[in-house]
Amino acid sequence: MEDSYNKYARNVTSSRMEKVAYRVHGTPENRHFMDIVTGRLSTAQVVEKAKEYDASVNEFLSAVLIMSVYRRSQREKSAHQRNKPVKICVPVNLRRFYGSRTMRNFASYVNPGIEPRLGEYELREVVKIVKYQMGLEATEKRLNAKMATNVATGRNKVLRAVPLFLKNPTMKFGFWMNGDRNTSSILSNLGLVKLPEPMKSRVARMDFMLGSLAYNPVTCACLSYNGTTCINFTRNIQEADIEREFFRQLVKMGLHVTVESNRRD
Repeated sequence: MEDSYNKYARNVTSSRMEKVAYRVHGTPENRHFMDIVTGRLSTAQVVEKAKEYDASVNEFLSAVLIMSVYRRSQREKSAHQRNKPVKICVPVNLRRFYGSRTMRNFASYVNPGIEPRLGEYELREVVKIVKYQMGLEATEKRLNAKMATNVATGRNKVLRAVPLFLKNPTMKFGFWMNGDRNTSSILSNLGLVKLPEPMKSRVARMDFMLGSLAYNPVTCACLSYNGTTCINFTRNIQEADIEREFFRQLVKMGLHVTVESNRRD
């Protein structure tokens, strides 16, 4: 099976260093339970609202999530925490830049966000910031440099010679240093999902969910199918601040949201 990262990565690399982002804290959930909160709304309404902000659906929803985390961060007692960057990880499908048909994972990411230390933000401004940051970073050249950095690590002869019992904890530490802690959450959008006609009549709805990350306890995933957009939040903390603020913003904009949860209390 093709390794598209190795196949398409060039030699120019980029730095992994970023500012450490604000981290959402909360009361740990029972380790055998993960909270899932789903918002279902009209895809046509979401598209229309995104157009009002001159943005794609992905950019619009990313901005709403950033605003949700930002408002949570501004309730922190510590000024240091309130001033930390609020960034989310947005995966980017690399297949649209290359001719890859691999069934293996082939994606990169962009981390759009805001700097609360510079002043207060409102949604329209955040949408603009996300749009321009995505436009700058989600290009073939930038993403290839990011991909090449990871591939170069895998090709390093010294690292390949290191025993696994030493390599695994080192790689985990490296991921923590340059991965999770650089973002406050993640929003992964599969976009519009279409099925062949014989199958479509047998599938009433589709959902897409992510697991919570080791460092970031709240994640968001969404897709649109058969006229409905499903936005799924998963978290391993008890507090539902982020998703509550997220859906509250959408409702205030006039969008009708049906909310579901796996909690019984």
